[in-house]
Amino acid sequence: MEFKWNDEQQLMQTMFREFVDKELRPIAAELDEQERFPSELIPKMGEIGLLGIPIAEEFGGVGMGSLEYVMAVEEISKACASTGVTISAHTSLCCWPIEHFGTQEQKEKYLPDLAAGEKLGAFGLTEPSAGTDAAMQRTTAEDKGDSKDDESFSIPTSDGKTVRVNLEFSYRFDEARVANTFVTFKGKSGESIKDTFIKPKVIAWTQEVSANYPVTDIFGDKRTAINAELDTYLREKFDQYGIIIDTVNFTDISVDAETAAAIQKKVTAQQELELANIEAQTAKVQAEKEREVALIQAQKDKEAAEIQAETDIIEANAAADVVRIAAEAEAAANQKIAASLTPALIEKIKYEQWNGVTPKVTSSGGSIISMDGLN
Repeated sequence: MEFKWNDEQQLMQTMFREFVDKELRPIAAELDEQERFPSELIPKMGEIGLLGIPIAEEFGGVGMGSLEYVMAVEEISKACASTGVTISAHTSLCCWPIEHFGTQEQKEKYLPDLAAGEKLGAFGLTEPSAGTDAAMQRTTAEDKGDSKDDESFSIPTSDGKTVRVNLEFSYRFDEARVANTFVTFKGKSGESIKDTFIKPKVIAWTQEVSANYPVTDIFGDKRTAINAELDTYLREKFDQYGIIIDTVNFTDISVDAETAAAIQKKVTAQQELELANIEAQTAKVQAEKEREVALIQAQKDKEAAEIQAETDIIEANAAADVVRIAAEAEAAANQKIAASLTPALIEKIKYEQWNGVTPKVTSSGGSIISMDGLN
C-alpha cells in the first residue's frame, strides 16, 4: 500500500498551501477576532478548485476523490479552521447530496456554480424541536408570492440567525451616464429597473453585509456602524450601473422571541463580563499600588537596617578599641613594674613585709624545729 502522495496530489497540496500562505493566513486572526465571514475568499477558492474537488468534471468540478478533498480541507484548516468547515459544509452537506440524489436537471443547474464559487452551499439544519438531527426537521417551504407593499425582508447573520428588517433607501440615475444606463437595462422604465434590479440587489447586497455580523451587533449598539458600512457598500455596488444611492437606513429590525431572549442573555453576559473585567482591572491597579508601597517600605526598611548595621559595627569597633588600648596600657605598666624589680629590691620588700614571727615545723609529737631562743 502506498502512503505517499502521487505527483498530481503533491501539486495540488503545493497549490493549496501557496493559496493559504498568500490569501488566508494573513487574515485568519482578523476573521476570528472580528467574527467575520471571508466572503472575498469564496470566488478565489472556486478558481483553484477548492469548492468542487469531489464533484464530477461534467458538472464543473475537479473530479478527484475523498483523499484529495480531505487533504484540501486539512491544508485550509491549518490556517483557519472555520474556513475549512465552510469548504466541508459546502461540499459534503450541499454539493454531495445534489450530485448523488438530485435530478439531472438539478445537477446541471446548481453544481457548476457551486464548484466555481459563484454560489456557496449551505445546509439549513437547526430547528427548535430537532437541534442538529436532520431526520427530525419539520420545516417546509411554500411559494405564495410576495406582497408588493411589503418592503421588509430577511437577512442572515454570522451566528446563524435570521433577522427581519425594513430598509429605506433613495437613489437616482446619474445624468452623465444615463445613456449607458438605458443601454444596460435595454430601455426598461425606471419603475421596472427598481422592481427587477434595484430592490433585489439591495436585498442581496444587504444580506452580504449582514452575514459578517452576529445578531447582537445588528440588533444592538453597532447598528449605526453597520448601517454606515451598508451605505458605502451599496453606493460602490450600484455606481457601476450609473445608479447613485443617496440614503440607506434601517427603519425596523425584528427578531423572534427565542432570538430576542438569546440576545438579552448575551447582552447580560457581556455586561457581567465587562463588570468583571472592570473589577479585575481595579483589583489589578490596587494590587499594583500596594506592591509599589510594599516595595518602597521594603527599600526604606533595608536602608534603615543597613544604617543600623553600620552603626553597630562602628560601636563594636570602638568598644574593641577601648578594650585593646586598656589591655595594652596595663601590659605596658606591668612590663615597667617587672623591669624595676631587682633581686635586692625584692629581698628588701620581703624583709619590710615580714611580721617578725619565726617559722616552726611541727608534728603530732611536738616541735621538730624551733628557732626560739636564737638571737
